[in-house]
Amino acid sequence: MDTAVPTIVVGPDLLYSASGRNGPTLGFRPGGAGNVTESHLAWRAVRGGPHVPSPILVNGRLYSVNDFGIFTCLDADKGKLIWQGRVHDRFTASPIEAGGLLYFPSEAGITYVLRAGITFEVVAKNDLGSPLLASPAVVGEDLLLRSQDELLRIAAPATK
Repeated sequence: MDTAVPTIVVGPDLLYSASGRNGPTLGFRPGGAGNVTESHLAWRAVRGGPHVPSPILVNGRLYSVNDFGIFTCLDADKGKLIWQGRVHDRFTASPIEAGGLLYFPSEAGITYVLRAGITFEVVAKNDLGSPLLASPAVVGEDLLLRSQDELLRIAAPATK
């Protein structure tokens, strides 16, 4: 049985769905009735899709990491591959974006921080020392991360 765990991502013109272990990522037009598989499919990227983490849409690009550490950036309108990169880690949590940076928490407890852009650029790796399976959240200017052992709040520096 095929399953799709990631959440559907809503863009201004298309919806995006990742499905399966290294399976396809789809861009499709909303609306219609009945079986719209063929009539509403805008594009299909056949490899690299995540099984569990949801993709994230930022500035016309769809970013994802599959369960085995392969990061992918696609043109959200056409589904064309912009870049792929790899780290040796596993991922379950979905990424978030804040301040032009993408935060990808790993099962090893490392949050990989990537610059949202046209090249694969890891700008930081933050090891929290405990597995991260839950997706992070942004509250105001603070980042909340739930590890296996604790709930962490990373606050923005206080301004004078």
